[in-house]
Amino acid sequence: MQEFAIFDFDGTISNLTVDWDLVRKELSISRISDIWSLPENEKLQALDCISKHECMGLNDQLNFHLDKFNNFSLFSVLTNNSERVVSNFFTALNLNVSRLQITPALIVGRETLSAPKEEENVFRNGINQIFYAMQVTSAQDCTYVGDQDYELTFARKFGLEAIHIKDFKVA
Repeated sequence: MQEFAIFDFDGTISNLTVDWDLVRKELSISRISDIWSLPENEKLQALDCISKHECMGLNDQLNFHLDKFNNFSLFSVLTNNSERVVSNFFTALNLNVSRLQITPALIVGRETLSAPKEEENVFRNGINQIFYAMQVTSAQDCTYVGDQDYELTFARKFGLEAIHIKDFKVA
């Protein structure tokens, strides 16, 4: 296992309970990723709407055991979710866990990405921002933990060890 890790958020660290069908209906779009092609003022309103739904769907339940974070000396989060939502999650989690404080070194979310991380160049830019902040000089020094095939494929392509959350069984 590597010293540094980059985690996806929703579906990996926690599960947001968001009614995505309702969000799409409110925004009159067929896919959430369609927001990136909206005119700027509509895009900002759509991002705000999505963030509100994510905040309502936020809980402080981890998908895996808390001690899994101890496998890494430092970690960051790369997500399509709002950076504010991820930050709020860790604040709530740390309030409920008295013996351990878990805080990412950096959260790179949709506000920073400005496009969906399903796009390879967007994913790479997010990884590069995290590498810079974490002072990672080689992809071989980092593990990516996620739940989607595309992100695991991209991570491996960029030289990171990739762990599928369903297979995350490190002792």
